[in-house]
Amino acid sequence: MKVATLLFCIIIICVTTAQAPDSSVTLYFFGGEGCSHCALEKPLLEQLAQKYPQLEVKEYETWYNKEDKELFQKFLKAHDVPPPHGVPTTFVGTDYVVGYGSDTTTGMQIEDLVRNGIQHGCPDAGEGIIQTLSPITTQKPGAVEENQELCIYVFTRENCSQCEGVLPLLDQLGQDYNVTIKNYSATNETNKELYERFKELHGLEYAGFPAAFIGDRYLVGDRAVIENLEEEVKRCIIEGCACPQAEIRGKTPYLPKPGEITPEDERQISISVFGLETELSVSTHILLLGAILGTVDGVNPCVIAVFLYLLGVLFCAGEKRKILQIGFAFLATFFVIYFIYMLGLFNIFEVIFFLRQVQVLVAVLILAAGLLMIKGFFWPGSGFSLKIPDSTKPTIYKLANKATLPSAIFLAAFSTLVGLPCTTGLVLSYITTLAEIGVGTASTLYLLWYNIFRTVPLLVLIILVYWANLKVERAEEWRLRTRKYMRLISGVILLALGLSLLFGWL
Repeated sequence: MKVATLLFCIIIICVTTAQAPDSSVTLYFFGGEGCSHCALEKPLLEQLAQKYPQLEVKEYETWYNKEDKELFQKFLKAHDVPPPHGVPTTFVGTDYVVGYGSDTTTGMQIEDLVRNGIQHGCPDAGEGIIQTLSPITTQKPGAVEENQELCIYVFTRENCSQCEGVLPLLDQLGQDYNVTIKNYSATNETNKELYERFKELHGLEYAGFPAAFIGDRYLVGDRAVIENLEEEVKRCIIEGCACPQAEIRGKTPYLPKPGEITPEDERQISISVFGLETELSVSTHILLLGAILGTVDGVNPCVIAVFLYLLGVLFCAGEKRKILQIGFAFLATFFVIYFIYMLGLFNIFEVIFFLRQVQVLVAVLILAAGLLMIKGFFWPGSGFSLKIPDSTKPTIYKLANKATLPSAIFLAAFSTLVGLPCTTGLVLSYITTLAEIGVGTASTLYLLWYNIFRTVPLLVLIILVYWANLKVERAEEWRLRTRKYMRLISGVILLALGLSLLFGWL
């Protein structure tokens, strides 16, 4: 009898345990855009959300979002988290994890907290701290009272150079006016959902970043925001603005150009060739532009003249076997030096290019370079020209005549630096295009792509001289015969790109 009773109790306990539903768990993740450790943790959180259906992950950006930053401080205080504080910080129930090492260390610790919360239950870490996202409401417009704040909703995203360009204006507006600026990074699902609701409210099927919503109006693109947002604030102070209002009375004053926004997704460009519609993505047209400009840059007379002289010295000295060794050493140095130069320029322009004054100055420089190139076609040798300075030529000849591996490396570095005036116009055109469109971290790949095509003409010369027994004299004759046409082609391209940049066609 006792045995039967014991078995009955065990069965009841097992059945009760099996039928008890697992508890739901909410994980709060506080990170920052550009935080490398946060980026390491995000894939783990996605895996955990898929592995455990009971888990809900809420993500907050604390570096650029004022509301999320304030919420983070509330969490730290409520959970008595001792300093030092930083991101990423993860809250599960009454526990928290500061920082992130790897999936096998910190990652396992976080998963253990989640699993324990599901099996045994745990309180919501945000209970009493965070409020559920309230629906967008409408208000009747009226004059803004003295103590009433205006609301500006700004949506940005990661790797958005145009978004970074409007941040100083937002800070200034916050200081000068009684305005609440709510900056949301649309890289997490919660903020992305809010962004879509704002778009739907304002009748936008497609927008981009940055996007600012104030009252019944919206501004899309850095130029629209920088030039018009303060005027909208002044208007709202006088007329009164809902926060936000459903009735739409105004919108961005013009359609933003591609360079003024970071797109929501990959943009497509439709072109018609012989009646056939072809779609190219923006990345494709950047690659095409890089291939064209890089090739034109590579056949410029300045570089080819130096390289042919070096090959001629080796050929005349009967050192044909050294052509490959020294030629490729020259080529590699030429590639690396120029890539570093372009990368440095791009990093500068990415920071300052949103300023219209900088855009105009660069456009004028590109146009001037184009006119000088065209002048070299019609009036060669007259007046100022974009060429290697005569004062540097003795050094170039001295290095080339040595025809050794170290001298070839120094020759490539020296001739690349002194030959920059010959090619700066083309380089500026490509770099400003990248900065205008906003390619973010992909810039390195685009610059490598450009430099690959820039070295192709020199690679072809090595192959022709070494394997096809092309006479260096004939190659030099071809260079002299065609150099003015190369200048003309470069000049026309520079004029087209300079005008496009100046008048906003790009």
